[in-house]
Amino acid sequence: MEQKKLSSNRLAIMINEALDKNAITHSDLAIHLGVSQIYIEAVLAGARDIVGLTPDILRKLASFLGISIVELFILCGMLRKEDIYEYPIF
Repeated sequence: MEQKKLSSNRLAIMINEALDKNAITHSDLAIHLGVSQIYIEAVLAGARDIVGLTPDILRKLASFLGISIVELFILCGMLRKEDIYEYPIF
């Protein structure tokens, strides 16, 4: 549970930084992703996660953040590095 909260916080920080950097509002991002502004604000507040979003929306969010969809899944706790690599590569 604590890991999920930490992941939500990191996602919210990344989204807010990208919004600030690009001078984009919550409403603009919601329109771009095809979700409601209320949903975006709930994600940023840590009240909602992104698990239920469609693959298309997840790709758009990852692109907006400048990361791969795999990185987005890892960031949000939906995937672990160990789930991808059978052997440690580091």
